[in-house]
Amino acid sequence: MTKRRSLNALWLPLAGLLFACGGTEQGGGSGQGATGTREIPEECKGIANCWDQCTCVLGIAAGAECASQCSSIPMAPPGGAGGASTVPPAGAGGSWTPPPAGAGGSTTPPPAGAGGSTTPPPEGAGGAVEPPPPPPPPPPPEYETITVTSDFFDVPPGNDVYRCQNVANPFGGRDVDIVYAESFMASGSHHMFVFKQAGAGNGPVEVCNGVEFKPYIHSAQTPQAVSSYPPGIGRYITAGEDLRFAVHYLNTGDTTIQAQVVLNLHYVDSSRVTAHAAEIFLNDVLIRVPPGTSTHTKSFTVPYDLKILGGVSHMHKRGVGFSAKVDDGRVIYEGTDWDEPEPSSFPDGLDIRKGQNITWSCTWNNTTGTTMTFGERAEFDEMCIFSGVYYPAPGGWGISTQF
Repeated sequence: MTKRRSLNALWLPLAGLLFACGGTEQGGGSGQGATGTREIPEECKGIANCWDQCTCVLGIAAGAECASQCSSIPMAPPGGAGGASTVPPAGAGGSWTPPPAGAGGSTTPPPAGAGGSTTPPPEGAGGAVEPPPPPPPPPPPEYETITVTSDFFDVPPGNDVYRCQNVANPFGGRDVDIVYAESFMASGSHHMFVFKQAGAGNGPVEVCNGVEFKPYIHSAQTPQAVSSYPPGIGRYITAGEDLRFAVHYLNTGDTTIQAQVVLNLHYVDSSRVTAHAAEIFLNDVLIRVPPGTSTHTKSFTVPYDLKILGGVSHMHKRGVGFSAKVDDGRVIYEGTDWDEPEPSSFPDGLDIRKGQNITWSCTWNNTTGTTMTFGERAEFDEMCIFSGVYYPAPGGWGISTQF
């Protein structure tokens, strides 16, 4: 597991330098005015996702560089330079366009003595020269940024695998709140979690249990996924908690997937937030899915007032429909995609009051001829889970039910 820390302002000049090389297709996108070319292989040109196309061109070993280039996390301009900095949104325009060679720009030092001069008073002015007051201290950074990457691991053709890896707390011994998180996974991923786990330390990639569950700071079911929070809200992790990646891959192709997870995190000291966000995870482990088409429904009573920021389904291969609603009829999430469902989003928060119910249901088309039950294998077992993010979460603790 590797870690890289920097203030957010340092990322832009680095990102412009990471992709300088030669080829036959014109580069662009940096706005720096430099020239350069790059050859984009034919097999990479039709890939719509920015992350997938970048790793196709540069190779999976460039995961951290591609995560930086394709990030949709807002980046501050370096050194307070006036004006906004633009990074390519995920999948923007259907392709990843590498910046030209040398797009990092250049730094021109000021001329000697340009720091200003002091003009002494005229002779006989009778008085001491007062030095100018010191400049005010710079404001604290809006946030700090860290990138955490897993080690590489192989997923052979036809394999349905779970892999985990622990990393020691990377936040410098502080209680912090994550204000923006973005993850990147190679194609073939089904889902991932970044759990909080005290005493985990650092460790290698290992085989793990697909039904493992702990409080978490980020989750994803798509190759590129973002978790963001309103101003003053963040996902809480204490100085005593480490991280644990838990990843599920299902390789239905005929070539081995070389997989890696890259996680970009923006964070602040916990003293700078007014409330914590956390997960709501509603899981029914007693499901039974008979042959044919069937629907299973379950309800949960909310224990206190909260605001839902977004939600998503989790099903396996026989899932064809999902719905989660408040008992007054408001829809939290609806969808039909079992493999890469796109979450719903409520930037201002969807209010749910204490005592109201969240009811979620899954519809399956079971063509196996046998009754399926809850389990970790996407091909042979099923799940029916609603997961979401909400605030305020007292103490940063989430809501989790395993019926």
